[in-house]
Amino acid sequence: MRYERQLFLATVLLCLSISAAYYFVVHQPLERELLQLDLERRKAAQQSVDILNFKNEHGDLSELLTDLNDQRVDVDRALPNQLSQGDFINYMQSTALANQIRLLSMTPGTPTRDESLPIIRLPIRVKLECSYFKLLDFLKALENSERLINIKNFTATSIGDGERLSCDLEMMVFAADTEDDGDAEISDGG
Repeated sequence: MRYERQLFLATVLLCLSISAAYYFVVHQPLERELLQLDLERRKAAQQSVDILNFKNEHGDLSELLTDLNDQRVDVDRALPNQLSQGDFINYMQSTALANQIRLLSMTPGTPTRDESLPIIRLPIRVKLECSYFKLLDFLKALENSERLINIKNFTATSIGDGERLSCDLEMMVFAADTEDDGDAEISDGG
């Protein structure tokens, strides 16, 4: 009977040690691996949701690229690489003629580089005579032009019978400064 009891205790101890070994050597590592795989699965699912949200928010990516390209073309028109002051003066003259405005003078100033931004500024002083409504049409045409223009000072005085105005405008025309050398000349381009 003693032998059976020892055999029973040995069998119970062997079963307990095999169970403990299985738990610590096989079950716990597999459980950790399962949790790691579940975490990776959740991350992948979240990435899929993020990608779908991005696609839904931005629509067709080729359409987005086309829009960005169009915006870049508009920026290049508004802020060209050269001042092209000859082209701008021709634009001003044709706009004035189209709006029946008498240009008295157009005097370009000295182009300057902006220290804080990579742009070149060209001041232009314009004197003209016109009626009030023609002046509004002229200013609207300047606003709708492709170039970036900033009117700094504007004065208008009534002349003659009060239907015509004598106007003096100081405006800035801008171009992108693509020169890396600070001593390089500012090219006219027109």
